[in-house]
Amino acid sequence: MDQLLYGIILVFSLLGLGFADYRHRLVFFYQPKTALRLYLLFLGFFLLWDVAGIVSGVFATNPVYVSGVYFFSPDMPLEELLFLSLFFYNTAIAWRLVWRHIS
Repeated sequence: MDQLLYGIILVFSLLGLGFADYRHRLVFFYQPKTALRLYLLFLGFFLLWDVAGIVSGVFATNPVYVSGVYFFSPDMPLEELLFLSLFFYNTAIAWRLVWRHIS
């Protein structure tokens, strides 16, 4: 169960943010094309960052706490992509709420 718990928490968190986005039209439900472009740019940058950290030996993954689905190397689990997605979604929603408040 430990191997799935982190992924389940990430998916649950993303679903919650998705519901808030849908309800208040904040990011993907506000300007979907722009949000998708920004998401892909953000994801690309941080995936390159992760690959550089893995290659240099700075980043490593404990296989006890991840699902076992990996991308590029055993130090790039599926949960990393979910985490980066959650990081983007939180940042984008916060930015949108601040922008909405100032405008």
